[in-house]
Amino acid sequence: MIDPLTTLNRLYVDTTPPGAQVRILNAAFDYHSGMELSPGSYHLEVSASGYESLTQWIKLNANAEHHITIQLKAEAGYSPRDNATLNTALPRSAGIRSAVHNDNMYVRMITSGDPQQQRKATQHILTHDIKDPSVLDIVEAELLKGYKIKCNDRQHVDAMACFCEVLGASGNSHYKETLQTMTEFSTRRKIRKSALEGLKKK
Repeated sequence: MIDPLTTLNRLYVDTTPPGAQVRILNAAFDYHSGMELSPGSYHLEVSASGYESLTQWIKLNANAEHHITIQLKAEAGYSPRDNATLNTALPRSAGIRSAVHNDNMYVRMITSGDPQQQRKATQHILTHDIKDPSVLDIVEAELLKGYKIKCNDRQHVDAMACFCEVLGASGNSHYKETLQTMTEFSTRRKIRKSALEGLKKK
């Protein structure tokens, strides 16, 4: 097993489809974008519903940023949701629609691992009342992954609370169980409070 060390060595995994689950099979900790890792070899597994899972060994050198791109193959008979679905749920602002069409701006911001980018994305989603499941499902996935991370980064906690706010504002009962999980198991008061407020909107 490999234990994480605090270094300048960071790992970023960009996936197709966006928001695919990334696991490090030979480590005892969860992956998140931009995480710090000690130099060495890591066994990645990338999976997503409707796609064939992929495993790959990567080697990280010391004191560097590593950007890995992994594209999954769709399973036979599966028709991936394209960008048109995302665009139909957007406001009629040409600027916003164009930005999202360009490599799914919101998805990239949500999955960036950067709390500032994540909060900025949630502000746009709330302002423009975006309720497309293809975006909200990724918010949910990042919340379920991120709330478990034990750190003293206030911005990270704020981002997780914003994710709760987005799911609550959607009015979609599909996310009720996730918000309930936050109220019961999150160790952060701000996350629990945002989740509770979100449940009241269901």
